[in-house]
Amino acid sequence: MELELGLKITRARDNDVSSSTDFKVSRDSLGQLWHSRETDYVFILTLRLKGFKKDGIDTEINKEGDMITIRGRKEVEEMVLVKWVKWRKESEIKEFKKVFRIPDIVNLDKIKARFDEEDGTLTVTFPKKVKGITG
Repeated sequence: MELELGLKITRARDNDVSSSTDFKVSRDSLGQLWHSRETDYVFILTLRLKGFKKDGIDTEINKEGDMITIRGRKEVEEMVLVKWVKWRKESEIKEFKKVFRIPDIVNLDKIKARFDEEDGTLTVTFPKKVKGITG
């Protein structure tokens, strides 16, 4: 009995990458994850955005100051293999948009976002107006 598998191989389109070892076999090429936590002084929102570049990420706070929108986009090459023979190769833009509510007790003027390209994490800190109040 012969089993035929179709694999999807994905990598972020990058001019610096030329080796085929930089490809990654995955089911979901975007796969953004997020985590939030709270201390006495700040709320911290961390997003794992592997494969994204700083210039492909945008953050925006709405006029009312109660929502923050985080968007990302990257170009991805996809290749489908059948019996280890290249069947199809495509290049497309992958995008995401995630909206988070900002608690009322946050000082909007002091919100900061920092993207670390090395480990692909975006960290947004929301300082509280008053220490110790929980949101």
